[in-house]
Amino acid sequence: RGGGAKELHVVQRFQSLEEELRVVKRDRDVALGELSTASRKSSELKTALMQQQGLVDETNALAIRQRRRLEELQEEVHRTRDRATFVEQMIKEYPDEGFYEVVLPPLSQLEEDLKRTNEDI
Repeated sequence: RGGGAKELHVVQRFQSLEEELRVVKRDRDVALGELSTASRKSSELKTALMQQQGLVDETNALAIRQRRRLEELQEEVHRTRDRATFVEQMIKEYPDEGFYEVVLPPLSQLEEDLKRTNEDI
């Protein structure tokens, strides 16, 4: 008779362990699903971050090119003003010397360069 109670206890203990195992497996499956979702979201965020970094790099490169172009245009304007000032001074100092030939870039060319630079900005 005592053996039957012992066997019943063992069976109940086994059934209890089976239930615990089912609960643990279910919890593990839920955790794996959550981990998979988190991993996918992490990967998506990394991709978005890399894309944004690429845009930042492109924007920085464009800003550098624009700054260089603006500096070139400022130098050209400076040279043109210097030439114009020199020519004006020569005409004032030697008004009777006759014909003066002044070679300056056309103003329309400088305006076009400035417009292109502004469009790039």
